Amino acid sequence: MGTITQATSQPRRRQDMMARLRESTQVLTSELREELGDEDVEERYLRTSWVAWVTALSRGGEFGAQSFGWVALGGIFDAIRRIEEREQAIGMGYH
Repeated sequence: MGTITQATSQPRRRQDMMARLRESTQVLTSELREELGDEDVEERYLRTSWVAWVTALSRGGEFGAQSFGWVALGGIFDAIRRIEEREQAIGMGYH
């Protein structure tokens, strides 16, 4: 989310810190999603994202499991969307 909740008397510094946190989170999330699989092969991406989701659920109390689960769930939804778009394009005669 990129939000820092600590109060500060320096609003500009807080904004800078939130921007850096958002950027770092985005890079980390992108790298993690790359590790889940080849996004160009939607079914494989869906399968590995699903395994990551199940793994996150099974380790719910461990540090980072919830965040990892959110990333995996995003991968699942992204893969499903891509599969649906591909199937729709095939149905319309686009290849």
